[in-house]
Amino acid sequence: MATYATMVDSLNVGGGRLLPAHLVTAVTVRPTHRRRGVLRAMMTRDLRRAKDAGLALAGLTASEATIYGRFGFGAATSAAETRVDSRGGLEFTASPAGSIAVADNSKLLSVAPEIYRAHLQGTFGALGRQHGYWMRASGAWSEETSEPDKALRGVIRYNQDGIPDGYVTYKSLGWQTDPHTVKITDLVAASDEAYRELWRYLGSIDLVERLTFDVAPVADPLPWMLADRRRYSGSGTLVLTVRDPLGMANGVWQLDAHGGTGIVHPAEGGTVPAGAEAVDIDIAALGSLYLGGVSAPTLAAAGGIRGSRAALDLTDALFTAGPAPYCSTMF
Repeated sequence: MATYATMVDSLNVGGGRLLPAHLVTAVTVRPTHRRRGVLRAMMTRDLRRAKDAGLALAGLTASEATIYGRFGFGAATSAAETRVDSRGGLEFTASPAGSIAVADNSKLLSVAPEIYRAHLQGTFGALGRQHGYWMRASGAWSEETSEPDKALRGVIRYNQDGIPDGYVTYKSLGWQTDPHTVKITDLVAASDEAYRELWRYLGSIDLVERLTFDVAPVADPLPWMLADRRRYSGSGTLVLTVRDPLGMANGVWQLDAHGGTGIVHPAEGGTVPAGAEAVDIDIAALGSLYLGGVSAPTLAAAGGIRGSRAALDLTDALFTAGPAPYCSTMF
């Protein structure tokens, strides 16, 4: 009538300190047994046992955010979905460093855990990984089954001393996708340089128009690494009512963004269309926001921009991203 599983692994809590964390996973209750206290009984007993065992931390990945607050869980880390327009390749501000080598399945299986240990030691919020991650990273398992993933490709990055310090695995979504897309399934770097060089490699793959990564850092340095940071493919329509005391930028403007490219034009009739996501923004705040150096909610707190939470979130998606701890492991 129910399933429940746990494991203990390391959590980076800052300053390179790793603490053992009690990780809860595979929680299910049959529809026929819902609302009978089954989950509450399982989780309460389990958390008490973990406390008695001396574990200070418990964690889980919540499929439904409203369920677990009653057990003392709160959102602690976030990840971002990244979409990058890679048509014509990606140009970086820094010169290339180290080397990249194509890796077969056996090489990835042997090297990936070592690289991840270095990443775990240096990344606030990162979690230790179970064996299944290395099976998927090597292609021995597919994402959803234990069958081999023959479409998976991978490379390893080596620093100037010849030490492996990053890897990335990826697959094409097929020529029928428009634009032609490569999905990054796992990207692990033990240094900022390794992270940059792996993205440089991905941006050099011929005939690829878009790169996607579903568990990127929220405070991703990638936009700042690119010579053209507008390669990010945020999409949506936002209406901005701009307040300019000099009168030069006053007005109601509509921003239509698709695939990282934005077109701005005066809103029809000089008014905010009904139902549109809209913000009211001071010209100074718009200047700060334009290059992505500050988030829309921060500007809202300072009084420079006004709008609904949804509108502020859309503004952030089109202009910038804020800092957060980073965990790419969903155990």
